[in-house]
Amino acid sequence: VLAQKPTAIYYEFGDETTFLNLALNIIRGHWLGSYDADTLVKAPAYSIFLALNHMTGFPINVGQGLLYFVAALYFSRVLSRNHSAFVGSILLAALLVIPVYFEQTMQSLLRDSFYCSVTLLYFAALFDAVLAPYDRWRLGKAALAGILGGILWVTREEGPWVVPAT
Repeated sequence: VLAQKPTAIYYEFGDETTFLNLALNIIRGHWLGSYDADTLVKAPAYSIFLALNHMTGFPINVGQGLLYFVAALYFSRVLSRNHSAFVGSILLAALLVIPVYFEQTMQSLLRDSFYCSVTLLYFAALFDAVLAPYDRWRLGKAALAGILGGILWVTREEGPWVVPAT
C-alpha cells in the first residue's frame, strides 16, 4: 500500500480541495483560513492531520500508513493482553492485510483511511482503559480514549454512531 502513490483529484470544488486548502491555511498559521462558506463545511481533524504530516516531511501515504500500523499494533496488543499472544498476532496480521487498503480509491486524499485508523485507536484505548486491570496508567488510558473520541467526532460529520458503539 505504501508503494502506491496517492492521487489528489484537485478541482475547484470538492472534498480533496477543501481538505488541502484547510491544511494549507493551518500550515500558514491562519487556522482554518478566512471565514467564508467553505470554512467549516468539513470537519477539521483530517486537515489538521494533513498539516501535521506535512511538518514531518513524510509523504501522505507513508503518514497514513504509519498511523494505521500504530493503530493496528495497539489494538492487537490490547486484545493479546486480555486473551492470548496468538490471538493478538492473528488479529495484527489480519488488520495489516485488510483488502480495502489495497483498493486504488483508498489511495486518494480522502479522510477514509485516517478515519479507520482513528476509529481503531479509539476502541483500542477504550478497551485498554476498561478491560485492563487497575494500574496507575488507567486514568491516562481513559484520557487517551477521550481525546481520540473527540478526534473521531470531528473527523466526519457522522459522530453520533460512536455513542452507542462505546
